[in-house]
Order: sequence, then C-alpha cells, then structure tokens
Amino acid sequence: MNIRNFLVSRNLLTVGSLVLIAFLLSYAPQASASFSCNLERNLDIGIEGDDVLCLQKFLNGSGYTLTTSGAGSPGFETNRFGALTRDALARWQTEHDVYPATGYLGAITRAALKALNGVVEDLNDATDNSSIPAELGTLEGVLSSLSDADRAQANELLALLNSLGITKSGTGSVDDEDVEEEDEEEEDEEEEGEVTDVEELLDDAIKMIRDAEDAIEDANVTPEALISAKDNYEDARDDILDAFAAYLRGNEEDALESADDAYKNAEDAFEDAGGVSIGDELEDKIDIVEDEIDDAWDELEDREDGGDDISDAEGILEEAEEKLELAKDALDDEEYDDADDLLDEIEDLIDDALDAVVSGEAEDAQDAIDDAQDAIDDAQDEIDEADDDGDDVSDAEDLLEEAQDALDEAEEAFDDEDYDDAIDFAEEAEDLADEAIDSL
Repeated sequence: MNIRNFLVSRNLLTVGSLVLIAFLLSYAPQASASFSCNLERNLDIGIEGDDVLCLQKFLNGSGYTLTTSGAGSPGFETNRFGALTRDALARWQTEHDVYPATGYLGAITRAALKALNGVVEDLNDATDNSSIPAELGTLEGVLSSLSDADRAQANELLALLNSLGITKSGTGSVDDEDVEEEDEEEEDEEEEGEVTDVEELLDDAIKMIRDAEDAIEDANVTPEALISAKDNYEDARDDILDAFAAYLRGNEEDALESADDAYKNAEDAFEDAGGVSIGDELEDKIDIVEDEIDDAWDELEDREDGGDDISDAEGILEEAEEKLELAKDALDDEEYDDADDLLDEIEDLIDDALDAVVSGEAEDAQDAIDDAQDAIDDAQDEIDEADDDGDDVSDAEDLLEEAQDALDEAEEAFDDEDYDDAIDFAEEAEDLADEAIDSL
C-alpha cells in the first residue's frame, strides 16, 4: 500500500492534509545526542532551576558549548538561564529546524528535545507494528511507503508525534482490503476538488503561524511584548498540532476549535511582535491614495479658477476613482496582489492628471514663442531675398542671430515652467527679428 492509498482510505488526500504533513515534517528534529532532562516549563533569560542545569549539560555535551571557560563551561554548568544558554540553545534550534531560533525554550522546543529519546527502530527492519508505538500504528502505512532517503526523517516524525501525544487510537490498522473497498468513492470526492472548512482554517492558521515567526524574528518591541509574542506563538504551535491530531482522528469539531485557537494565538503573537498584515498595509495604502485623489481634485479646481484648462485632467482623475473602487473590492476578496497593483496604477494616474493640466500662463508663453518663431522665419526669408539681389545683409544676419538666441532662452524658460521669462525672451526675439528686417 502506498501513501496515496492510505490517505484516500482515511479521506485525507486533500490539499490541507498534505500541507499539514509537510508542516510537521519541517519541524522534525535532526540527529543529536540523547536527551533526558525533565522539562515541564518554558525557559528564558533569568530563570533558575535544575532543569536549566540539565539543559546546559546537554548543550555542552552535544557540541553546542556555552563557553570554553568559567561558569557555564563543560563541568562548570550553572542553574541560571543566561545569555550563554540562550545563544547555545539558539544554535541548537537553528540546526534542528526549530523556529524562530531565538534561544527561547517553549513547547515546540521541549517536544523536539524530548523526541530525541523516542526515535523508533528503523522502518526498514519493521515486519509488524511492534517497532512503532501502538497509538501510532495507523500511520505505518504512510511512513513505510517513504523512500529510503526519507526513513530517518520519518522515524523522527514518529517520535515527535508520540512525544506530543498525537494519536490515532480507536481507528484500528489499515489493510489493503479496506483501501480497495473505499478507493473508488474517495477518488470521486478527490476529483470534485472539495476543500473542507477544517482544511481551509488549518491552512490559514499555518500561514498566520509563519507570519508570526517572521514578525518575531524581526521584532523591534519591548521585552514584555516579545515575551508575550513568544508565549502566544508557542500556544499557536501547540494548538495546530492538536488540530492536526483531531483531524487525523476524524474529529472535525475538535480540529476546527483547535485550528481556530491556533489562528487566534498566532495572530496575537504577530501583533505582539509588531507585525502588520498585508491587509492592514493595503487598507492604509487605500486611505492614502483616497486622500491623494481628493487633494488632486482640489488642485484642479484651483488651477481652473486660475484660468487653466483641466478638461483632460478630469477624465484621467475619474478613471483613477473607478480603479480605487476595484482596489477596495479586491481587498475585500483578499486578492491582495491585485489590490496592490491597482493602487500603484492609481498613483500613476494622479500624476498623469496633474501633468495634463494646460496652464493659462503656459498657453500665453507658448503663443509668444510661436509668434517669435514666425517673425524669425519671415526675417530669414527677406534676408535671403535681399542677399540674392546683392544687398548688404550682414547687419540683418547679426540681428537675426541674436533673435534666435533669445528664442532659445524663451524655450528653455518654458521647459522650466518660468512662463513670465519665456514670454519676455520670446518678445525680445520677435523685436530683434523686426529690427533685422528694418536694417535691410
């Protein structure tokens, strides 16, 4: 029997179940020295006790030495949890995929440590359920189907599940005959692509736990807030494991309740660590963009009162308002990428709208520049005609060159939006062109 048949037989071949199994596998402890300390409480900076002393001895003996000399060094362990203990534990957590690896010892780290003494016999040698804890017997079909390369991790997962009390008691063993009878019905359900409420909530809870991990790693909050975040995070991890256990037992009510607890505790941890959700960030961005649109309308009204042409700008800003409504709808539907893209487009439209305003001063300046260019062209034609007739045109050419320089200054001032200067230079260019004609 392969892993697919097992999952089908227990109605577990769904996106949610596969995500959960991968989630648990990611926290399976790696090979390490055996662990026999009695840990029944969370440990952090400042805590004292025999459990701290035992933890220090374990770390020193496992290659995660607190220090090479003085208090905390091998043979001189203490019963106080300090920075050296925290740093050594953080190294152990990092190498054993226990996150966030901050040196805080909570429920997940305790489970990973305790599991070091519970690793079961290699499944390659298993001929029955005797090498697997009785309450986990129904997982044998899953784990025994793994490749040889995955068996070590499978053993560690069994030990972790056993140490956390995750069981499948009361459901009996799985045999091929049961699978054959149920295979067709379950495959039909699989083809429908249905995802239960439990699976959706489990998936959401896992995502929130991941967000909480990231927030704790990047936290810049008070020590009290960080401790609260870590506690809520550990509670969320415990809850998600309880939810997974209930889900495997087929108890959807308990799975829903535990998954909901996991999500809420992870959300609390996320907020305690100063995390800001994508939804919250987008809500703030929508408020900002909405204010920018209002400010743009105010500016357009002021520009119109000053004689500017805003007809093109109004159309662009109306398009921005339509996209804002689409962005709000996308946020409500949790289509965060679409909402963010729309908000970026809106900000570009606001800039385009303001750029589309035709200033009254700009229009006057452009008219003056056009008049100057016409005057220069007319003067050039007359100079060419006089030159063909053999007249002396040297003075006229000098004046026309000065006129062209003045026109260049006018265009440069226009580009810099110095419209008054642009008009002055353009008028000067036109006068010089007229003088060039008069000099002929």
